[in-house]
Amino acid sequence: MWYKFSQLNKEQYCEGAVSKLFIFDIDETLFRTFAKIYVRCTDGTGITLDNQQLNSFDLDGYTKTKQLENPQVTCHYDFDEFKKAKLFVETSQPLQHMIRKLQNIQNNFINKNAVCGTQSKIILNTARSDFDNVDLLKSYFMSYGIDISEVHLHRAGEMPGKSSGERKNILLEQKGYLDGPYDHFEFYDDSMDNLKKFLELKRNYPNKNFVAKVVFPHDYPKQTATVTPENFDAIYEELQKAIALHKANHPDESDLPENNSEENNVVQKS
Repeated sequence: MWYKFSQLNKEQYCEGAVSKLFIFDIDETLFRTFAKIYVRCTDGTGITLDNQQLNSFDLDGYTKTKQLENPQVTCHYDFDEFKKAKLFVETSQPLQHMIRKLQNIQNNFINKNAVCGTQSKIILNTARSDFDNVDLLKSYFMSYGIDISEVHLHRAGEMPGKSSGERKNILLEQKGYLDGPYDHFEFYDDSMDNLKKFLELKRNYPNKNFVAKVVFPHDYPKQTATVTPENFDAIYEELQKAIALHKANHPDESDLPENNSEENNVVQKS
């Protein structure tokens, strides 16, 4: 009787089980980060962006405006600070509610994988390119219970594409995830543009399920919200209000924490 009961429980537990790929961004999703992006132009001018401002920045439009005065001007992004593992480790602040969410998701599917034979997993898909010290980064993530030997870290910054959303999609395709065993894809990101681009994958993979989850600022009552083409504008408006409220309540939060080392203060190049 015990065997039959256990077998019945297993059948019920595994009914409808599918392999799922859970995808997490890093910046402003798992950690508050303070690296800056510099827009540098050949006429010596430029501006500084944080990673949230980058999400909606139009480099082509900015360059065309410059070219109204000087047609020869070109502009490009400088992501040098985003490669500095030490800067990330010494200044980043964990978003504990999202780290717990990642850990809870992992704990849930580890057992289901073992019992039901599914192949669910988590990956990190960041718009950053290579870090300059991967071992330091691994130790830092491990201190928060994230083993990036198991939770694979992918850097979409090396992919082609005009936007971070395009590069993240291309990474999923080139790494074989979209043609792999996964029937369900769930993506957590603070960028509505990235999530919108992610949902476009449904066109080429109609038999797979794509769920987009926007991450709100950590002090907002709502942690995440599911984004669909139908509710995109409403969620976007709510997110902008949440960000504005957060900035009003934390006017100095965009600055590097006071205890960062002087070595990490990168002076903007001329």
